[in-house]
Amino acid sequence: MNTVLKNPNRGKFTHFLTEKDFFEFLDLPYLPPEVRETGEECELNSLPELVDLQHIRSDLHMHTTWSDGAQSIDEMAKKAIERGYEYIVITDHSKFLRVANGLNEKRILEQQAKIKEWNESHSDLTILSGIEMDILPNGELDFSEDFLSQLDFVIASIHSSFNQSEEKIMERLMAAIDCPYVDMIAHPTGRLIGKRNGYSVNLEQFIKTCCRNEHHY
Repeated sequence: MNTVLKNPNRGKFTHFLTEKDFFEFLDLPYLPPEVRETGEECELNSLPELVDLQHIRSDLHMHTTWSDGAQSIDEMAKKAIERGYEYIVITDHSKFLRVANGLNEKRILEQQAKIKEWNESHSDLTILSGIEMDILPNGELDFSEDFLSQLDFVIASIHSSFNQSEEKIMERLMAAIDCPYVDMIAHPTGRLIGKRNGYSVNLEQFIKTCCRNEHHY
């Protein structure tokens, strides 16, 4: 004999402000998204320690009013101190991205002088000098290795020619990965969810290559 349970909420819409509220509504223990991957989370007796805001020590990707950011270096630093950060890296856009007022070599050196001046007068936070450097359509990088060696942290990114073949895109990414002064590859798919399709990239090859280059994060 089949048993049919009547649902008193059938036909009604219930709105939830958080996922936790939704789980509680269903009388289920809350499982954060980070552990909901394989199905094995249902057998957990206790949750592992997850990365939380209190664990964040720094921000490595920051744009200021020197390029297309909304706040000055000083404003960014003050907010970082409020968050309890130990250090931050200023990584404005590089010269190729003119629409974002990208920095050339001269302006980067001027910015470094400002950062040094700030560090000398503050002890509660360290600001490091970096750049978000474009990987150019022809596979070259926006700055020479000699100049990049003067920076504390270098991010490399593709911002142009998204319609190139996967082979060409990978060639560009590999050029950045092979550069000993590149520390991070930003947004490696170029995708903006709901707004922009990414470029063609072999993510498996990309990740394996990064793992073989220990100087990358």
